[in-house]
Amino acid sequence: MDTVVTRLAVSASDAAAAAGLIGEYVASLPFVLDFQDVDTELADLGVEYGGHRGALFLAERSPGETVGVVGVRRIDAGLAEMKRMYLRPSARGAGVGRRLALHAIAAAHRLGASRLVLDTDTASMPEANALYESLGFVDTERYRENPLACARFLGLDLTGRTAPVLGVVLAGGSSHRMGVDKPELQLGGATMLDHVLAALAAVGVDRVVTAGRRVGDLDSVTDPPGVAGPAAGLLAAFRRWPGNDVVLVAADQPFVDPATLRRLLAISGDAAVPFDGRRQATCAVYRHACYPVLERLIAAQANPSLQQLLDRVDATEIDEPTWKAWDEDGRSWRSIDTPEDLAAARAAWSLT
Repeated sequence: MDTVVTRLAVSASDAAAAAGLIGEYVASLPFVLDFQDVDTELADLGVEYGGHRGALFLAERSPGETVGVVGVRRIDAGLAEMKRMYLRPSARGAGVGRRLALHAIAAAHRLGASRLVLDTDTASMPEANALYESLGFVDTERYRENPLACARFLGLDLTGRTAPVLGVVLAGGSSHRMGVDKPELQLGGATMLDHVLAALAAVGVDRVVTAGRRVGDLDSVTDPPGVAGPAAGLLAAFRRWPGNDVVLVAADQPFVDPATLRRLLAISGDAAVPFDGRRQATCAVYRHACYPVLERLIAAQANPSLQQLLDRVDATEIDEPTWKAWDEDGRSWRSIDTPEDLAAARAAWSLT
């Protein structure tokens, strides 16, 4: 079970928590950062990290208990900087710093930067230096004033980066109204979940997880506190695997066609979703550009829908003539919700 959540800072209380951690970080350093005017930065974090200028990310052990922070800010059109990476000692050694750094890298990419830079200290931050190197940062030219003799400048090329693809299976709640938990229902000699997993494997996703609850031995993410539904599952996945694009399917969609999923992945934009009178939001692709939009949507409204997310991003709707030309007949997003649905699915499966 993942005990520390990493997420975008979206509220005034988040900004206050970030400021507190940055102040703690500055106080912990064995040198003085007076050459960076930290007090002015902390007085209004929005100047450096707000709007389209940058972002702040928090590591949170429980609601209200923040244990880590990192910022990213745009320096110019092609250059962004990672700043103020800090983890409290109790949160170190569990991969949380790596996840915060990956959030910053993904945010820099979304800001349009082609290069991400940072400055660090060779004397007092060996663990941080090792983390940055493991993420692909290399020594680079000095890009800002830093009079410290132990200063080190690192850079990461963001051009041509390909986002990992995460397969997220919406597992929903446990339901036995058809005699067995729905993902375990048998269809054509395998469970419905097995059919969905086989489709995702055929697409070649980098990892598959369930959202909403654990099913079998698959890795899983749980809904954020106080939030439920497909949008909550998608948010939890984006938080846990920053910078990933997501292929979203439901565990009760056993007819999902890998060819359809591959075609959705090939479409540009923030999201790609089939349309057959309505957007089939649970058989769709959501790129990591959707993440900050979804984070802010859920902060503003309890239990928003995926339809509301699609209203707010650059979503491409694939109309019926187009998906029919893919040899898709609409069964990829057909859910098995009733015994009648299951009987019809078994009859249809016997004909394939």
